[in-house]
Amino acid sequence: MSNISSLYNPIRYTGLGSGMDIDSIVKSLMDVERLPLQKLTRQRTSLIWQREDYRSMNTALSSFRSAAEKLRLSSGFESSQVTSSNPAAVEVSGSNSAGAGYNSIKVLNLATSASITGQALPIGTKPEDVVGVNGTFEITGPKGTSSPISITSGTSTISSIISDINAQSYMTGVKANYDANTRRIFLTTDTTGAESKISINDNDGALEEIFKLSALSVEGKNAKFEYNDVNGLDNYLESATNNFTLNGLTFTLKAPTSEAVSIMVTKSNNTAVENIKEFVNQYNNIIDKFMGATSTRPDKNYQPLLDEEKEAMKDSQIEKWESKARQGSLYNDSILKGALDDFRKAFREPVTVGQKPDGSDDKRLLSSIGITVMMDPKQNGKLQIDEEKLKSALASDPESVKNIFMKLPSESAKADPQERFEGMGFAERLYESINNQISKINKKIGFGSAESIDDSVLGEQLKQLNARAINLQDRITMIENRYYKKFTAMETALQSLNNKGSWISSQLSSL
Repeated sequence: MSNISSLYNPIRYTGLGSGMDIDSIVKSLMDVERLPLQKLTRQRTSLIWQREDYRSMNTALSSFRSAAEKLRLSSGFESSQVTSSNPAAVEVSGSNSAGAGYNSIKVLNLATSASITGQALPIGTKPEDVVGVNGTFEITGPKGTSSPISITSGTSTISSIISDINAQSYMTGVKANYDANTRRIFLTTDTTGAESKISINDNDGALEEIFKLSALSVEGKNAKFEYNDVNGLDNYLESATNNFTLNGLTFTLKAPTSEAVSIMVTKSNNTAVENIKEFVNQYNNIIDKFMGATSTRPDKNYQPLLDEEKEAMKDSQIEKWESKARQGSLYNDSILKGALDDFRKAFREPVTVGQKPDGSDDKRLLSSIGITVMMDPKQNGKLQIDEEKLKSALASDPESVKNIFMKLPSESAKADPQERFEGMGFAERLYESINNQISKINKKIGFGSAESIDDSVLGEQLKQLNARAINLQDRITMIENRYYKKFTAMETALQSLNNKGSWISSQLSSL
């Protein structure tokens, strides 16, 4: 509302002189004046609803895009199941690159950290006990060498020395611990393998004397194992850690074994079947959602409710009314109808998956793997799957099935739009088309909330509606004030006339 309308607020007399209900009269007059503003308010609500409905369509498109994206990657078609005959000793998982078949592994020893353990200190030794020697020492570990660490007789304690060592663990990769039960110090590296080492430069022998160290230099061990019948002392394999990947399999060694552990890798098409079914389901969901939105006509008998109208209704009545009022917000929408046309075109054109023995292009439709269009017109072109035919195609020619969905056009084909289109798998086509449709909707609705003012098409429309509403509100306020000003003038005149009449009457009565 403008400053003019807020400042211009005349004194109002409500029928004191005339006996008329001025407020009711002005309200009736203003009800007519507010009709254009009410129309704008309903238009604004309809625009917000339309924006929300577009966003719902974008959400459905995003789900469809996710389903298509899975079929653009090899991982969407292959899955491996890996089993270990002794998971307590060898745990294994596999990637899709792991070859199907039998493998074996025999663990000779695990990878270990470098570790120094001191001898037991006298009974009754406590962490807070003060030491009686002076000295300095440095520790070198897998990460590097510490700064000199000092020991001061009569001041340093067992606990403080441990803390000083650990304060430089980030520099050395060596962690110290004093166990009060066994009265021993433990120094351990944070990595495993033969390259993991501890070396102590005990300048004055103080550290060795205090903790009765058995050694000042040690190194860890690599894991050693025999894989797939490669055995013998000269043929074992090594790993610096107990977790490693080999031949497409990820191993976690837990314990040495006296005999080989069997590892079985089996391939399954279940992932491909489930991903293809999800792709079809998401497409059918888009058909239902878009067809429902574009074919539902708006009901002119139901308009968005104003606040004052809602006050006279129950919540259940408001909900039912608004359900009717907001239907048809995307009726005959060109973006949604264009998206459906693009999707259907993507499915109609065959994909060139390779070459036949005679040198001609091998072109395939989804029907070749059991995916067909429903014949019932009421289904609006939704897809259905013959699951047995799909599984048979995956079992007999998995590469062709993969190409049907994920094939990319050759470099030479990219110059010709039609050749490029035919060289793209169905998932590639749909993924590209979905992104285009999402971009169109985002351009129309923007990225903010349903009521945000931005550079989108609907954002600009909302901005214009808001500006018109403000101008109308200012105009209505000025008209209302003008009405009250006129009635106030009338009341003042009547009051003056009444006063004169009373004076004349009093004069006549005194004669």
